[in-house]
Amino acid sequence: MYTHEEKQQLRTLDPFDNRNVVDSYKTMTTEEIRKDMQQKAYPFVAICENLINDFNISQVVRSVNAFGLESVAICGSRKWDRRGAVGTHHYTDINYYSSTVEAIEEYRRRGYEIIAAELTDDAVSLYDYSWPEKVAVVLGEEGKGLIQSSLDAVDKVVYIPQRGTVRSLNVAGAAQIFMSHYSKDKVS
Repeated sequence: MYTHEEKQQLRTLDPFDNRNVVDSYKTMTTEEIRKDMQQKAYPFVAICENLINDFNISQVVRSVNAFGLESVAICGSRKWDRRGAVGTHHYTDINYYSSTVEAIEEYRRRGYEIIAAELTDDAVSLYDYSWPEKVAVVLGEEGKGLIQSSLDAVDKVVYIPQRGTVRSLNVAGAAQIFMSHYSKDKVS
């Protein structure tokens, strides 16, 4: 941690550096920050299936960065409004796939367990799920959920237990819950 005086000194090095990064990154270039983030990232990938709300994509990207996770895979449209990511898209690996099944096959080839965040009859509670070292979580648009070919391609389906009247959460919120549960044993 930096002392208050050290933080002030970092800010005076470049008072026009208004990037939304922690103080330790203020003296680094964007490429140096990307490289550092890649080196220490935990092997968790958020696979986003046909998310149509820019806010959701931006929040997933921002959350992957905040939790120090590996990457985001965007399946379907490549267009999204990056403003909600608050600059984190510059430091986060974002990969694009034409289909979710293509992304699933790629990460399975790399040794990731593939899980779907979805409500199905055979889904396992997030509270009972044992996290592997490497995992890719497939997330779908709320309301529609995941398409059947994506569900057929995953290793497990995991749901977030809820007690209220609503059937599902906003996909960005659900993604953040999955990321937090995965990260809790990794962060000291």
